[in-house]
Amino acid sequence: MIIRADREFRKFKKKVLDSDVLISSELLIGWNPRDWEEYAEKNLEIFGEDATIFIFIRDAASYLTEVYRQKVSEGLIQTPSDFFVSSEEYEKLKDFMSKIGVL
Repeated sequence: MIIRADREFRKFKKKVLDSDVLISSELLIGWNPRDWEEYAEKNLEIFGEDATIFIFIRDAASYLTEVYRQKVSEGLIQTPSDFFVSSEEYEKLKDFMSKIGVL
């Protein structure tokens, strides 16, 4: 699986570097604000230092409300009090959530 992902990544990177493109996708930063720094590094690797990258981030409450609504529409039915947790609680749950595919 990793080999296929690496091959797809290289193909995508070559396509991007061989043309002038405008890409608009939330996948460029991921849904989790805690991962944005990692995604920024990946974008730098893909697009190079000469690229101009605009990332627009909306109000945190609006963004997180939309993430919650999206997850509910995908069948993840939880109360908001179970979905939204403190940073401390998130850190405690992070390893478990990644093991079950939530992160």
